[in-house]
Amino acid sequence: MLTGGYPGNQAEWCRVPNADLVCVKAPKDVSAKKLLGLCDVRKGDVVGVWGCGAVGLSIQRLALFRGAKKVYAIDKDRHRLALAEKYGSIPVDVSAHKDVADYILGVEPHGLDRGIEASGFRSFAEGDSGDTVSAIIKATRKGGNIALIGDFFFTTNQFPIGALMEKAITLRGDNYMPKRCRIPVPHYFPYLLDITVKNEYDPSFMFTHEDDFENISDDYAKFNTHEIPGGLKVCLVTEFGRTHPTG
Repeated sequence: MLTGGYPGNQAEWCRVPNADLVCVKAPKDVSAKKLLGLCDVRKGDVVGVWGCGAVGLSIQRLALFRGAKKVYAIDKDRHRLALAEKYGSIPVDVSAHKDVADYILGVEPHGLDRGIEASGFRSFAEGDSGDTVSAIIKATRKGGNIALIGDFFFTTNQFPIGALMEKAITLRGDNYMPKRCRIPVPHYFPYLLDITVKNEYDPSFMFTHEDDFENISDDYAKFNTHEIPGGLKVCLVTEFGRTHPTG
């Protein structure tokens, strides 16, 4: 598996079982960075995205691309909030508001149409806090949609399942499990590849630093302490990659 506490695939060579089902062949004239990377967002929606990392920023930009009227970017990292604002989102600094959900409801009395969790939170035990999810549920309107992109294992402490039921909110968890998802991730691949090839959307913005694959351990250490130049993702280069002079 490719997500959530399971073995990954960061290597010079990788065997992909059932590649025809989970991979899309990319044109050779498209750069690797563009190819490396929703809550049913529709035209006119008001969307809130918790998290302004590479995934969160990508979701925000795609939401605007799909016609969202407003996209609120919620985070506490000022550098990432500035990036979100640069790309068209409305920044909301968590540290500046005692209750982010109340703040959003103050400016959007009817609530968010779509709430998306992309903060990278990982729930390891039943006692972990569900504050982020609670805020998303509170800020989302009745009949709205919520998508959880982060890593959630087991249950979380004081999860407001009653509010979820009473507001008739649609909650969709999205992990990379094609055989189990009602709408599997590969369903979106052709669309995303198409808008990337046409230069309508360029996901390469999320890679703010490039380094050799041999330095992966150092880069992970820097990533965990927020020392990566640009503050987002690292593009690891090997001799087999498209960005390498001999690749």
